[in-house]
Amino acid sequence: MSINRSIFACNLIRYRKQKGFSQADLAKATGLSSRMIGHYEISNTIPPIEKIESIAKALDIKLAQLLEDAGNVNQGALDLAGI
Repeated sequence: MSINRSIFACNLIRYRKQKGFSQADLAKATGLSSRMIGHYEISNTIPPIEKIESIAKALDIKLAQLLEDAGNVNQGALDLAGI
C-alpha cells in the first residue's frame, strides 16, 4: 500500500492531540510501543494496514481519516511541539 507518509504522519499527530493522548497513551491503547508511534509521527516508518486500523480504532476515527489529505487543514500549521 502506497500512501503519502507526510499526510499520514500529520493526521496521526492531529488526531492524537485532538483526542488528548500522549504518544504513550496511544501506544497503550493500541498495543504498540511509544517508540513506534514516534516513528510513525516523524514518517520514519509507515505501519501495515492492521496497525493503522488499530490506531484508528484507538482514536475513535475512521481508518480513511488517517490516510486522506484533509485539504482544508493547513498541514504546515500543526503544532508539532513536544513530539
